[in-house]
Amino acid sequence: MKIVDSEQGRTAKQGSGGEMVILDEALRLAIALYNRQVGGYELGTLWRDETAGALSPENADRYIAMLREAQKLGRFSHVIFIAHQPAVWQQADARVLFQGGQALIEEAA
Repeated sequence: MKIVDSEQGRTAKQGSGGEMVILDEALRLAIALYNRQVGGYELGTLWRDETAGALSPENADRYIAMLREAQKLGRFSHVIFIAHQPAVWQQADARVLFQGGQALIEEAA
């Protein structure tokens, strides 16, 4: 399979590291949406574990927008993701922060 960026006229392999992370996650989310659609059972939560990689702030915005769109398309009630980059996790609607042996729950402002 060959993936081509029609706007840039290049193959996916020619993208930056952040673009490759976004592309990889888009493909994985497409599989999750397909499985949600044809699986025959309700999945209420979409889980993503450290899939954001080392994204630039611009690509972090794209990543969060993609998660929100996947939530809408898949009719997931929640998207729970683990991220270590502030540019990613600061955009969450709520956060569970683990620090000093405790869990702190924060709601987004």
